[in-house]
Amino acid sequence: MMRCSKSLGAILAITTVLVTSAVYAQTLKSVSAVVVVDANNRVIGRADLGDVARGSDINLLFQVGEQVFALEVQAAGWRRGEASSLLFESTDCSGQPFISATMEILTPAFVSPPGNTVYLPIPGSAMQTINPRSERDRDGQCSPVSFFEPSAFPAQAVINLDTLFTPPFRVQIEAGSKCRWRCRSR
Repeated sequence: MMRCSKSLGAILAITTVLVTSAVYAQTLKSVSAVVVVDANNRVIGRADLGDVARGSDINLLFQVGEQVFALEVQAAGWRRGEASSLLFESTDCSGQPFISATMEILTPAFVSPPGNTVYLPIPGSAMQTINPRSERDRDGQCSPVSFFEPSAFPAQAVINLDTLFTPPFRVQIEAGSKCRWRCRSR
């Protein structure tokens, strides 16, 4: 009986060590690329790892025709483009919209209602001197111009992002972008 008890004890001890090792053994994964996906798992774009690591809004690059522009995205949806507002020469945000002329390397873009519509400069248009009297903000609200921006590009609506992507958005590891190491808890 004593011999059986010692053997049973040894078996239990070995089993405990194996189970404990299996529980604490994990795989550390290095991530080299992430994408932002919508509620339907549709890929929106590749995210900058620096933005993701800082927990800030994520800038995604897009292209329409020859125009390359950046838009910020959050979990709840689209935040904005590079431009701060749409400008109008009317007092009620009617007529030709304009995007302020920035000297950025990317095309200035603006997102505003209806839905999340992207406004870009009209391709081939020249910067113009304008007398802005109203502006539309990201929420679609029209207000008198709070600043004077004399140089701007005529703009046009190019696409409503709501027709392509459904919030909420989340970050997902891009397929094939993981490196693995076996780690053991001490």
